[in-house]
Amino acid sequence: MKTPLLSLQDANASNPSAALKLTGIADLFNLENLPAAKSFRAYMASSYDREGGNYDWGNYELVIGQDGIVMDVDGPGIITRIWSANPAGQIKIYMDKNDSPVVDEPFEQFMKRLPLRWGTGRLDPNTPEFKEAMAALKPGGYTTYCPMAFNDGCKIVLSPAPEVYYQVNYLLCDTPHSLPTFSNQSMKTEEGEYDRVLNQLNQTKVTNSEFKRSRGRCSLKAGEKHVIFDQEESFTIRELSIKTPWPKNESQSKHLKEKLLLRGFWDEDLFIDVRRLGKEDLSIGGLSGRRRASIKSPLAAFFMDFGAHDSYETAVISKSGDQYTCRFPMPICTRGVIELWNTSCIDTQEIEYEIVYDAQSTWNKDSCHFKALYHYEDSTFGYDLGKYSEVMYLRNQNDNHNYPILRTYG
Repeated sequence: MKTPLLSLQDANASNPSAALKLTGIADLFNLENLPAAKSFRAYMASSYDREGGNYDWGNYELVIGQDGIVMDVDGPGIITRIWSANPAGQIKIYMDKNDSPVVDEPFEQFMKRLPLRWGTGRLDPNTPEFKEAMAALKPGGYTTYCPMAFNDGCKIVLSPAPEVYYQVNYLLCDTPHSLPTFSNQSMKTEEGEYDRVLNQLNQTKVTNSEFKRSRGRCSLKAGEKHVIFDQEESFTIRELSIKTPWPKNESQSKHLKEKLLLRGFWDEDLFIDVRRLGKEDLSIGGLSGRRRASIKSPLAAFFMDFGAHDSYETAVISKSGDQYTCRFPMPICTRGVIELWNTSCIDTQEIEYEIVYDAQSTWNKDSCHFKALYHYEDSTFGYDLGKYSEVMYLRNQNDNHNYPILRTYG
């Protein structure tokens, strides 16, 4: 199982009063707000298999009679996304502990009428619009990013507990927000805000001519590292672009995509006690000692390339052929270093890269560090209990690279 994990590390968690305050729904979609310390936490309610298997539909937190309870939370918060592959049944949404629901209608109808909706589920498969959506790689199912604020709790019920896939992403706020509780009337009032959101999401490409750019090329032999960026000052990375041609051989391409690593190191606070690290190589060119990487991921996985599509584009991550681009803002206080590390057994072709950044006159102490850590478990090994009696290795001709392919137990 391989799971990418992107996060923002709070650089000032001890001072919640300085955290970002939400003044409108467009604040949720503004990339400039991503590094800001937050006064809310993110959660997701879903139909995942409670037994740990793959039966991930038709499951609820609780079933009372014919009602499947999707979520039931207290306090102020905001629903930020709802998805379903096959919405069915009746959806009821109760807010602020009111006995009367603000939404009471067929689930599919509800998903079709909300603004900020994506996906092919709402389209007739026989129409040109559906074919255009499929060609544009729009996601399947029904998705809405329409924010639905509540100020004193929220409960979502599906009845009669239909066998559907669902996900509901929501925020719970540490302090009251200033957004009105969601209703059909508030949705009409916020039409201008929805337009602002779409405009923001369609204009994330970096075009500011005053930003600085660092460009270069490199080719990496097996096992080789190369620092592609090293800057000392307060600044924010606005765009990271890397173009790398993958091998035409399918197995070699898969191997290199898993083993060509992207690593990023931010600021002095990332020095750690080397006695806690084991044998992992965390050294980096030009820096003394060892560091814990803020970015550590296979290059392809960092850009969400898992081999499904040749090209795609979102507000923050895109791929066009061999060109990858990331537009997550990455604030750095004193020094930032980005490195490519070829841990594969084959050499790369020439890689082109560009980092776009802008200097900050002063460091905003309320900013968070960008983190992208890729965790994977090798299903070949299963659970390594340390009791194996033999390890078999696949060794290449020059004896430099060993690959365990089997561990036998007992």
